[in-house]
Amino acid sequence: MDLSKFIFCLILITIFILISKYYLNQQNQFYKIKLSRPIKIKNQKMPPILIWNRCQHARGIGYPDYPLIESNTKCPFDCTFTYDRKFEANASTTLFFLHLFCNITDWPKNRREDQNYMMYTVESPIQTTFKYYDRKLLTDKFFNSSATYRLDSSVFMPYDALTRITPTTPKEYIWDQKEVMERVKKKTKFVFQAVSHCDSESGRDPISKRLKNITGFDIVGGCFGGWCSYDCYDRNMEDHKFYLALESNICLNYVTEKFWNALRSLTIPVVFSRSVFEGMDIPSNAFIALDDFKSVNEFVAHLRALQNDTEKYLKHFEWTKTYTNRKFGYDYSPICQICEYATRQFEQDLKNILDLDKFWNVKDCNYFDVEKFLKD
Repeated sequence: MDLSKFIFCLILITIFILISKYYLNQQNQFYKIKLSRPIKIKNQKMPPILIWNRCQHARGIGYPDYPLIESNTKCPFDCTFTYDRKFEANASTTLFFLHLFCNITDWPKNRREDQNYMMYTVESPIQTTFKYYDRKLLTDKFFNSSATYRLDSSVFMPYDALTRITPTTPKEYIWDQKEVMERVKKKTKFVFQAVSHCDSESGRDPISKRLKNITGFDIVGGCFGGWCSYDCYDRNMEDHKFYLALESNICLNYVTEKFWNALRSLTIPVVFSRSVFEGMDIPSNAFIALDDFKSVNEFVAHLRALQNDTEKYLKHFEWTKTYTNRKFGYDYSPICQICEYATRQFEQDLKNILDLDKFWNVKDCNYFDVEKFLKD
């Protein structure tokens, strides 16, 4: 290689390194700008909250409807969130994402006794407990706190939740009953389902395959020979009376966007089991559960009867008179809640131990008897 080519390559490499360094710095600044404000407690500066691992397909913390702390977010607590592990020994709280796309290749080596280790996950115990982590390191006493969809989490972070109407609820957050009736009565199609996660542990695939052969059941998605775009999904949700919101796992309080998208589209969600909703503030007639029926034929007959009985069908929307139309995440910042929890832990010098085996265990997940349900 002649000297001119060598110099040219050297310049390109230098430019690449500088751009990469600038980009990484900008990413760090993004989180500082979005998530950081100084805080003083008892004349001490609040140590930062360390986010231990990054996620491949997510930027920031929270679900799609959970915004980061923006200028209009009213959060009475101020924290600094950082990915910089030089703060490992000093961090007040260390946050660990437990998810397939949030790989953890190494674990902290310098833990203080008073540090709060918080597990953060949107997935069920089946998807997170044993599959991706070395339980020799991730012991039952490793975490102090949790941020999950479970009601008994340190920080409750559901995919969504209903909020009751109160005397101070803004008018625009209250369902217009005339509009509700108009939207519901416009639904002319029977049952819809979109499935992209095939061979799920819950056993929904055999049920979906069986129902797909019944007239009026429109089942789409990668598992059933055809994708459905966002527009296709929204259009079908508005047109159908029922939606099969069958989760990949049947675990306590594991209620994902499948259920919530249907409910807020005024399409009656069909779930596996009522036991999943234990303790959740969701009216029992807002959805239909497969375990209410002895067989698939009895289930289909029930839906047909509701389809032809407007009065009974409309009873499934009584919840709109008691709960708002406002998505939970619009007024509830998980960042703020995590910040508040970490602040109180630091301020009060609290020491908790989360018994991972009791709190996050596949024993809290059920298995639906698909074979029995599909018998004629």
